Amino acid sequence: MIGERIVAAARTWAGTPFRHAERQKGRGCDCVGLVLGVAHELSLTDWDFRNYSRSVDGDVLRRYIEQFCDRIDGLPEQGDLLLLAIHGHPQHLAVYCGEGRMIHAHESAGMVVEHRFDAFWQRRLRGVYRWRP
Repeated sequence: MIGERIVAAARTWAGTPFRHAERQKGRGCDCVGLVLGVAHELSLTDWDFRNYSRSVDGDVLRRYIEQFCDRIDGLPEQGDLLLLAIHGHPQHLAVYCGEGRMIHAHESAGMVVEHRFDAFWQRRLRGVYRWRP
């Protein structure tokens, strides 16, 4: 199942230091780098972009995501992408792991981390996206 493969691949990035616009497992990545790094590993897409600021425009990020994912209504499933608001703006991505957990490159933690998709993060949810087959 693709969702399980996405989560398993994302977990191999755990502990990778946070580095803006990077995409190197174990050396550095940001939230987009984690998502695209996993996608490249699993041959889900070969698409990439790096020309964005730390406060990427939410509409731009949505358009990029929608090149290889479909927005879905309802609750996320394992392997789905979560578009999250930071400082009120949709500009952060995470991988939903299932069972109320998520993994993402979290600047405040300084690395890729997995933790609960709790009320704090649920309030910031601005979209759920599923990879196209």
